[in-house]
Amino acid sequence: MRNMPNKSALALALAAIFGSAPAHATLAVTGSAPGVRIATTAAPTPSPIAAPTSFDAAQRSAMRDESSARIYGVIDTVDPAQGRVVIFGKPLHFDAARVLVVSRVSGKLSAYALKPHQKVHFQLDPKDASQRTVRTFFLP
Repeated sequence: MRNMPNKSALALALAAIFGSAPAHATLAVTGSAPGVRIATTAAPTPSPIAAPTSFDAAQRSAMRDESSARIYGVIDTVDPAQGRVVIFGKPLHFDAARVLVVSRVSGKLSAYALKPHQKVHFQLDPKDASQRTVRTFFLP
């Protein structure tokens, strides 16, 4: 083990041979013989990347899935008896008996706890995308 060169000597030898150490060079020290073997391998070829496909606005909105996303809004008007709420000018529907209204402070609440000008996060029902039905309201 005394005859084995240290790592800095190996780095200097590599730099002297190649000018500078290429990123794809491998350096191996043989087991019992105090020698240095430098093996170079070709750099891996990059795989071709396809150009991104551009979509028009109608295709993007058709592919968008907002069913599990939490959407932020402020309630403009709410009518729990009719199951209607307007958030940022967008009319939405909900079933007052089935909708889940959750608050950090109070826990599970009724749909009648929703008030105008209240900040909410909500999730849409994935089964009823055409009607824009709200499944869950989260109150701060």
